[in-house]
Amino acid sequence: MAESIITKRSIAESLKSLTKESPFNKISVRDISENAHINRQTFYYHFSDKFILLKWIYDEELFNPNMNGLTLENWMPKFQQLLTTMQNDSAFYSNTMMNTDHYVEDLFIAKAIEVFRLTAEDLDVKSQINRPQKDFFAKFFACGLYGILTDWARNDMPGEPAVLVNAMQKLLDSWIFDF
Repeated sequence: MAESIITKRSIAESLKSLTKESPFNKISVRDISENAHINRQTFYYHFSDKFILLKWIYDEELFNPNMNGLTLENWMPKFQQLLTTMQNDSAFYSNTMMNTDHYVEDLFIAKAIEVFRLTAEDLDVKSQINRPQKDFFAKFFACGLYGILTDWARNDMPGEPAVLVNAMQKLLDSWIFDF
């Protein structure tokens, strides 16, 4: 494994461990660097600030493994794995969802809009649905999904991810067939 990736992962683990004790918005680059036993210049060599580090963690651990290659046929197990990943590291994900002044919200919604746009293109349920309508539907479902996930995170991510995924499947079935 490249030394750069090892260092990035060490820095990421430092931030993740700090979020178990402090809100993200109270953690500094100095805190992250000291906890990782590196100097601040090493941090800045890899990440321009703690938000870029946060985005890297979300991309590497949550979005890329669980959203790449997403299709209508495989979305349920992939989304269930995304929720399980969040639940397994609930202190980090809850903390960063609640303490980043909408940064994580913006990241998540942008990624979800991208996925929902692809889904709308794949479905093409009704030929009369034009591009602005598809874009609206994608944003609507992305914002709704983030709202549900935020509520789930605020309540300590209770229950099995499969329950949430099944509820979403019912909504999707309703949307596709009752549109």
